[in-house]
Amino acid sequence: MKMFFFLLACLLAAASPSPLQFSPSPSSKPSGRVPNPCNTNAGTQCVFPFTYLGMEYYQCTYASSPTPWCATMVDSNGTVVTNNWGDCSNTAISSCPVESITVPSCVTEGGPEDGVPCVFPFRHLGVTYTSCTTTGRDMAWCSTNTTSAGEHVENYYGYCPSTCPGAENNPTTTTVGTSTTAASITTAASTTTAASTTTAASTTTAASTATATSTTTTSSSSTTTTGASASRLNSSCRVVSGPAMGKECVFPFTFQGVSYTGCAEWVFGGHNTGSRWCSTRTGHSGEHVDGQGEYGICATTCKSNISDVSNLL
Repeated sequence: MKMFFFLLACLLAAASPSPLQFSPSPSSKPSGRVPNPCNTNAGTQCVFPFTYLGMEYYQCTYASSPTPWCATMVDSNGTVVTNNWGDCSNTAISSCPVESITVPSCVTEGGPEDGVPCVFPFRHLGVTYTSCTTTGRDMAWCSTNTTSAGEHVENYYGYCPSTCPGAENNPTTTTVGTSTTAASITTAASTTTAASTTTAASTTTAASTATATSTTTTSSSSTTTTGASASRLNSSCRVVSGPAMGKECVFPFTFQGVSYTGCAEWVFGGHNTGSRWCSTRTGHSGEHVDGQGEYGICATTCKSNISDVSNLL
């Protein structure tokens, strides 16, 4: 009987699990997970490494492009085949390594998109820019909006501050104010002096008054000029933003058949709503020279157009 109980105890011990026995580790099984491939936006798989312009790349590159790209076919030398490339895609089903680039951080000062961060890099007219450019404009500018392919969206731009790469020659707004007004007065005085030295026995009356007339007398004849030209020489108002930032306003000026003797109300919408503007260049008849960026937003110290002020009264 004792032998029976001994055998029964051995059988029970063998059947019960031991606390020292562990279930197989999941890591001991081969993993079925495969890393995502690197694909283009069109769904074609990238080929690495590839050579472009003598440089070998093991990841997507910004070379000659505002967006990272890769080769989708290479020749026997490993060089990317013409037109066999695509923009790299980083999505839930595509994981692409991308090279790091350093681009400036700039915020526009003036232009259609004032106070908006620049977007770098961007492509314009087939050229890729990683800094501000003067292409097509008098002042250095940058794009503020691009397509998914990095192309600049027309009319979405602003002028770069002089602290941004490529915009070192742009004027700054810090010169606008009392010092600028003094500079304008000096310029006007210099102009009057120069005019006096070119005419024998000349007498100039009220040259600094906007509506005054200037009479020049010589020994043989006398000539009277209208005060319009004098007023254009003696404007002490400068624009603080816009395409002609830093330039002096020209008064009076005519725009769309209306004559202005001071800064006109901005009625064209956008960031400049509530501001006033002026022309910085006019033709012989006083008509604003349109389409050449010769305008800007007036400083708050500049005089307003008389008709605009009367509408407020």
